[in-house]
Amino acid sequence: MLVDWDGKPLAGLPSGAIKVRVQRQPTAWATSCTRRTSRRRAATPSRPTGDILTPYDYKIAALGQPLIDNTTPKDVAVIPLTDQGRGIYGATFPDTFIPGTYVFEATLDWDTPLTGHVLREERIEEDVKPAPIRPPPPSP
Repeated sequence: MLVDWDGKPLAGLPSGAIKVRVQRQPTAWATSCTRRTSRRRAATPSRPTGDILTPYDYKIAALGQPLIDNTTPKDVAVIPLTDQGRGIYGATFPDTFIPGTYVFEATLDWDTPLTGHVLREERIEEDVKPAPIRPPPPSP
C-alpha cells in the first residue's frame, strides 16, 4: 500500500499505524454445495404454483442457511503493515488456500506532526483462485 501526503510518499509512520483485517469464507462455495446436496435432495412439488423454479432454484432453496454460513466471509487475521521505505507499507498473508471472496479492511490511524491525526478505513474485496500445489520434479 502506497501512502502519500500532498503527493509525496509518507514514510516512517509509527508501528501499527496501518492494520488490515482479513476475512474469507470458511469453505469453498462448490464444497458447500456438494456436501449439503449429497445428504439431502430438494423436494420438487408435484404441481407447480406461483413462479416456475428451475432445478438450480430448488437446489439453492434446499441449501438454505448452511450455504450462507459457509460462504459468508469471516474474520481470519489482523495484520499490521510495516514500513518498506518510500511510503510503501506491506505484509504477507499466506493463508489463501480456500478459493472465493477475500475481504481486506485497512484501518489507517496515526498522529504525526506533519499530518495531525488521521483515521481512515478502506475496504477491498478480491476474488482469489489459488493455484494448485505441484510437487517438485524428481531429482535425477
